[in-house]
Amino acid sequence: MNKKQIILVVIGVAIIIALSIYHFSRDIRTVDRTGESKLPEINISSNDSQTINQYLKDLYENYTADGKSNFNYTYDTYENKISILVDIDIYDEHLDNYKKKYLGFNIDKDTGQFIDKEEVANLFGYELTKIIEVANNRLNDYYEKESKSGYVDNNECNFECYLSYVRGITNIYDNIELVIKDKKLILYLNFEIDDFSSDKDYFDSLDYNPHEIVLD
Repeated sequence: MNKKQIILVVIGVAIIIALSIYHFSRDIRTVDRTGESKLPEINISSNDSQTINQYLKDLYENYTADGKSNFNYTYDTYENKISILVDIDIYDEHLDNYKKKYLGFNIDKDTGQFIDKEEVANLFGYELTKIIEVANNRLNDYYEKESKSGYVDNNECNFECYLSYVRGITNIYDNIELVIKDKKLILYLNFEIDDFSSDKDYFDSLDYNPHEIVLD
């Protein structure tokens, strides 16, 4: 082996080592791809991280099995926190349409512990009751606008009816997800949209993501 070959081998080994260090030093990494879907894995050794990773893996395998649903994620870091947003487009074969679902996971990088919604809200000076109020007000705004448009008859279906039968919400707390993005607290609100009516037209006409609310 001549000098030039030795140099090339050394450079190649250095690149491989550098890539390996980069891969295993990241807080979050993609461990599987299926079509346009990506499965994240939290690269922290803790019981909570292992539990979340297994939960995400099970969801990913379940939703990508049909070859039509999409499972993706983004993540950000804030101080010593890792914040993951999972974005799922769930295909409904009976209706031949997609339903949007968001999931949020927040982890303390130092301890590897899961941070619940209340703790995440408190980081930005919010009480969870205020977060729920914000979500409720946004949904009520949608209700009022769709009542005026005629999609919902407010004489027959009040706001509680709208939440339950139109949006598929029985408990707002269960339908909210909190993540941190660009040093801001973001609320993601899960609710159903009727793809075969003016309901979809209304939400498509908005110039913002109707499921997303920037809180701070």
